[in-house]
Amino acid sequence: EPKALKERVKGLYQKYCADLTEDGMEESGDLEREAARQREYLEKTVDSLKRKLAKDSELHRTDNLRIMQENTALIKEINELRREIRSLRGRAGGTGPTMPGLAGASMGP
Repeated sequence: EPKALKERVKGLYQKYCADLTEDGMEESGDLEREAARQREYLEKTVDSLKRKLAKDSELHRTDNLRIMQENTALIKEINELRREIRSLRGRAGGTGPTMPGLAGASMGP
């Protein structure tokens, strides 16, 4: 009976295993397509985030530059006002402040 056993085993293999192999190949193809689709989505997302980061970095840089320029202008104005205070105090002849609020003014650099 070895021939009959061999034929029955072949039949069982073809019945159960051959179907699995074909279905498995279809599933494998589906899995590969899904993985490729997800990879493409993630690559697009990364590119989008890189562009957004570059744009935000440039906006941040220009904003910082504007703030620094404003600060520089304000510091110059403060220094000019300090010089004017010194000049007014010198004209007053050292008799004391001639304008209200000058007594407490800081005379730093």
